[in-house]
Amino acid sequence: MVLKYGRTVIPFQCWANRFEVLGLLADKPPLSDAGIAERLDNPIDSPSIEEIVNPGDSVLVVVPDATRQ
Repeated sequence: MVLKYGRTVIPFQCWANRFEVLGLLADKPPLSDAGIAERLDNPIDSPSIEEIVNPGDSVLVVVPDATRQ
């Protein structure tokens, strides 16, 4: 896999089953608050946030929007 970077590309290795290709999700409705909470409580191949983050830790959650497809 390669990532576009300016006028060039950068080789990138990843687990294909951990990512979805953006643009193919256009037919899916936006997630509800309950849907978001379900995904945070049951992440794919990862412990939940409560199991990873300790009290006092900082967390950044990146949420894609319509400008980042």
